[in-house]
Amino acid sequence: MASITVSGLGSGLDIGGIVTQLVEAEREAATPRLDYREATVTAEISAVGILKNAASEFQGTLSKLSSARTFSPLTLTSTDIDKVGATASSIAKPGQYSVQVSQLAQSHKIATGSFAELTDTVGQGTLNFQFGSYDDDSFSANPDKTSVNVTIGSAQSSLQGVRDAVNEADIGVTASIINDGSGNRLIFTSDDSGAENSLRITVADSDGNSIDQSGLSRLAFDPAADPDAGKNMTQTVAAQDAELTVDGLAITRSTNTVTGVISGVTLDLQQVTGDSAAVIRVQSDTDSVRSNIEDFVNSYNQLASSFRELGKYDADTGSAGILLGDPMLRNMQAQVRRIVGASVEGTNGSYQSLMDIGIRTQSDGTLSVDTAKLNTALETDMDSVARLWGAGGKADDSLVDYVRAGSKTQAGNYPVTISQIATRGTYTGATMAGFPMTVDGDNDAFALRLDGTVSSTISLSHATYEDGDALAEEISARINNDSFLKSSGLSVNVAFVDDHIEISSSRYGSDSTIEITSADAGLASSLGIGTLIGSTRTGLDVEGSIGGVAAKGYGRLLTGAGRADGLVVEITGGALGNRGGVSYSTGIAGQLNNLMSNYLNADGLIQDRLDALDGQQNSIDDARADLDTRVAKLEERLTAQYTRLDGTLSQLTATGDFLTAQLDALSGFNKDK
Repeated sequence: MASITVSGLGSGLDIGGIVTQLVEAEREAATPRLDYREATVTAEISAVGILKNAASEFQGTLSKLSSARTFSPLTLTSTDIDKVGATASSIAKPGQYSVQVSQLAQSHKIATGSFAELTDTVGQGTLNFQFGSYDDDSFSANPDKTSVNVTIGSAQSSLQGVRDAVNEADIGVTASIINDGSGNRLIFTSDDSGAENSLRITVADSDGNSIDQSGLSRLAFDPAADPDAGKNMTQTVAAQDAELTVDGLAITRSTNTVTGVISGVTLDLQQVTGDSAAVIRVQSDTDSVRSNIEDFVNSYNQLASSFRELGKYDADTGSAGILLGDPMLRNMQAQVRRIVGASVEGTNGSYQSLMDIGIRTQSDGTLSVDTAKLNTALETDMDSVARLWGAGGKADDSLVDYVRAGSKTQAGNYPVTISQIATRGTYTGATMAGFPMTVDGDNDAFALRLDGTVSSTISLSHATYEDGDALAEEISARINNDSFLKSSGLSVNVAFVDDHIEISSSRYGSDSTIEITSADAGLASSLGIGTLIGSTRTGLDVEGSIGGVAAKGYGRLLTGAGRADGLVVEITGGALGNRGGVSYSTGIAGQLNNLMSNYLNADGLIQDRLDALDGQQNSIDDARADLDTRVAKLEERLTAQYTRLDGTLSQLTATGDFLTAQLDALSGFNKDK
């Protein structure tokens, strides 16, 4: 507030100067204390900010080391990548494989005769497309693909109209038109390659003759028929499988993208290799893992340097770090050092501490890396190194799989005991009539409720089935192709067992059920399938214990309690009783990441500290405002007081002057006398 300047009106007293000096004396008594408090708080905010940044950068290196993917990087090379390419997933294992390709997979292509114009009329009727394989001019339907019809009306009866109608139907066949110089030819190409995806086209021609070279029947193609009498299109590319050998083992696949042969590796077949072979090498990329570990060490050392600078004391100079003796700094430093220096429980591997892989704590609190020892660990047992760093688990039994752990799961080794294996919901039909079995319009349709979802009508292909396996394969293909069930992610397994059709849900547990909801009357007497015959069995959940404590089963998943709370394992089979142990470790990176989160989260310890310091800064600001108010009021009060004093002095001066004048007058009177 600006000073009020008032000079003595009667006395000549410098009221403004006196008040200003008194007010400044009052302000100067309080201001240094506030300045000191503010400087201290500002310095502490800066120091906590430095600590927060160092901790945040340190946490950034932990996310990679917490992930199992970090420890499974692979490099993959092919000695003849133009002929055999390859990619590797995280489950691939190091190894070397010899791949020789003798034949590439091809999609079936058939062509019509030539047409002069794209608008030439082909015909009207229905095209029926079937997928399957040929053997000595006989056709065997692909059980995984249903036949489909495409209706050709007057609007689609031209050459280009047929092309567009087939493409718009989206049936797994691509139609195109090629002009080879002699005219326009309609080409049908199976979208899927492989011998079992050959095309057979039967025609219901509106002109009444469905196999001649007139009208829509010109598009008929049945290799078992005679040319120009049902075999009216020309095969331009035969459907065939890819044929290759991997390390001398013969492999056949319907596609040139080959999976499931080498674990975690996808082969991309580009050309036939001839007598030579392409060598695929899968190697662990230890360089990237070592780089991530070295990044951790460098970041840790920066954090340790921040600890040291912020909490130091120099006895020679008497200078101290801003956070010397600070409880939060001391606790954070001690917790980080404890985790880094301790053995990790539950790793169940070759390495239990950082020292085991060549990382040591030096006298100044920083870490050093023995590169040779670290390289040996990475090259010898990468899995154990991964479990040392990241949270994860491992089961002793090959039919017990670690799935996940919860936030409350404690590290350790937990024995697993199984008292009940999970089963699937099953429908077992009645005894069948025998084989060969003919399926026709009297016994081809049924519906079922699978795991609570009702299917649409399941229609079996009309055919004569020679044995139970062929019939089971047909039933399985039709059920699993149902749109209602597929949209719910449901499927079945069908088998022919002891003269019965057995349909099982692919899911396990008490929610796994199968029920026949409707069926043709002929199904019961022929296939033994119906609503009132056969038997159903609801699936069972797995039952058992983890770590000696009863666990909760759902399907094949068993979830622990107690110390193992949240630990989930999957029992995929095996015997009842003791099934070995499941080890779980939070890992060094996992523990450090959790610790850093406790400090760095929005509601963490560092933010609490910064909020408290902000509160102190606000308190100082309030104190300064209070001081300004108090000083302003003091200035007003002193000004009023000194103004009154000045008035009093003025009156006294006037009185004195009056008295002096009177006395002087009396003195003059006496002299005249």
